[in-house]
Amino acid sequence: MIVTNTPLAMFLRKGTTAEPYVFITEENRRISDGGTIVLQEFPINQVGYVATNNVVSETPDPVAVEVTLNLDDGAGNIVATVFSEITDPEAPLGEGQFRVDYEFGLIHFNPLLYGSNEDSTRNFVSKVTYAGRGSYYIAASRIYDDATYTNDLSQGALFQTLQDVLDNVNAITVNSTTTGAPGTNASVTVDGTAFDFVIPRGEPFTIAAEYASVADLSSETPDVTPSDYEPELFDLVIINTASVEDDENAQLYIYDGEGPEGGFTYISDLSGATGPARDIQWKSETTGLDADAFVIRWANSDNTA
Repeated sequence: MIVTNTPLAMFLRKGTTAEPYVFITEENRRISDGGTIVLQEFPINQVGYVATNNVVSETPDPVAVEVTLNLDDGAGNIVATVFSEITDPEAPLGEGQFRVDYEFGLIHFNPLLYGSNEDSTRNFVSKVTYAGRGSYYIAASRIYDDATYTNDLSQGALFQTLQDVLDNVNAITVNSTTTGAPGTNASVTVDGTAFDFVIPRGEPFTIAAEYASVADLSSETPDVTPSDYEPELFDLVIINTASVEDDENAQLYIYDGEGPEGGFTYISDLSGATGPARDIQWKSETTGLDADAFVIRWANSDNTA
């Protein structure tokens, strides 16, 4: 039986030869923190005709709901464990047990044991099988996202529904897009409004150059290493004044083209905190791996390691 002319659509099987129940297998279902999973359909707990591989047969007994979890056996082995159904609605649920709500299509576990456990294997049902009789489906226009209450008795409450949200999303028109290489500008125009952004380069943390002072960042003839360095968007550079007493020493800047220091913007001071008779000194030296590599060296106040 299918009813779709109301906000609550119903798709229910009668369990006859013409409308048999069907076997359903659901895998890798997440158990909620409250110890529950919502099945795709309502399971049956009554006899009837069931279709298996397009073959319809009558079941003398209700089809059992089978629940399996792949659990850690405590020795590091993952073992498929079949759980037992508890039909007494008042009985507490323990290890390896579950209860089925046949009216609403829910499976309940003990939430202290399953669903929010530190052992992640206890939070997923690896497989559940049952005979399904269908389900109810609620229209998006009946699922509310937000509500505004008014003093107008003729209106009562103004609801924003999921359908309203979907309609707004569907109404969005992407007029145009421009893309390019990493590090270049791009834009997206949506409903006539342009949004500009820079495509991330995704490069590792690298110091591109070393300046002798902050003033050199905006100088036309800067004291910079390497001497032929030309700033590129998102380059990281550092100040090396060769003096641990200088406040500018080890300051880190990024080139964004808009910063106050020749397009550079200050990020952080890598010199860190100063301890008793010890400072952090930024130095550049050849490592043998890369002639332009940079290292941080701890130094005493007398400039010894």
